Amino acid sequence: MNIKEIAKLAGVSVATVSRVINNNPNVSSASKEKVLSVMAENNYTPNLFARGLNTKSINTVGILCPDIGDVNHARTVSSLEHSLRDRGYDVLLCCTGRQSKSTHEYLHLLSDKRVDAIFMVGCAGEEDPELSEYQKSGKRVPLIIVNGYLDLPGVYCVLCDERTAMCDMVKELFERGCRNMAFIEDSDTYSAYQKRQGFLDGIKLCGLAPNPKLHIRIDPFVQSELFCTKSIFSQLFEAGERIDAILAADDILAVGALQAMVQAGRSFPIIGFNNSEHAVCCTPALTSMDNRIDVQCNIAVETMLDILQGKDAIDKLVVSAKLEERETYRRE
Repeated sequence: MNIKEIAKLAGVSVATVSRVINNNPNVSSASKEKVLSVMAENNYTPNLFARGLNTKSINTVGILCPDIGDVNHARTVSSLEHSLRDRGYDVLLCCTGRQSKSTHEYLHLLSDKRVDAIFMVGCAGEEDPELSEYQKSGKRVPLIIVNGYLDLPGVYCVLCDERTAMCDMVKELFERGCRNMAFIEDSDTYSAYQKRQGFLDGIKLCGLAPNPKLHIRIDPFVQSELFCTKSIFSQLFEAGERIDAILAADDILAVGALQAMVQAGRSFPIIGFNNSEHAVCCTPALTSMDNRIDVQCNIAVETMLDILQGKDAIDKLVVSAKLEERETYRRE
């Protein structure tokens, strides 16, 4: 059905039906009751996108997420959805995978649907070969990246200073006597790059030489992150490799290393990152760097509201990380 048919059945004008659908107060209670009654009897649901052509807003935003199966991505989407829903916005979720082509296709799709804004969960970073696509989308609809950064006009970014957090953690461990620190990672996102560089910054500032054997990268699309990490460190321990601390770019990687350490009968600091549920679902409980994703999401939504209200919005907002101390490392 369309609003013309609804209007005919209710015995009112098309304009009146439109006012009822858009919650316009300039309609009598009697007419409103007639329209709502006919809509209910015929299970009529207004087309949000068609409605947006008249109202300039459909109170709907898009969220681009690489992998909803990733616990960190899922947490970000959930936090965004809750914050947006509290402010009266509905969400369209698009899972892009790791392909930039899919991301660009969804950007076009959401822009064509005239959503009020698009949120991206992380990003590939400056190495993305088609950065111009993000800039084009930013000109059509507010584009806000959570826990990622692209220096482009029309693109707004909220992120955590993960590079400094990782660097400071390396320096702190060095001060406590650690000289053979391992680092493990599993992606090529902007966030992963910042953590990697933070580790290398810290090693350099401490006057240590990078050890290729202790800088480990796995491919989560080929290998199980937890079991692969456990296997790698078990082999290193069996080979007699000297390790006195492990820093991981993600908690699940740290848990795999933790299992190998416990199995080998060793004990030294292990630090995860993201402060996810994985950190508290292991024994001993994992110390993890909290990138405060809930805070990032709230700031991102407030940024969107500022943009939509015509206010000045800052294009890059950075929050500090916080170490969540548990059994694998405690400050004295």
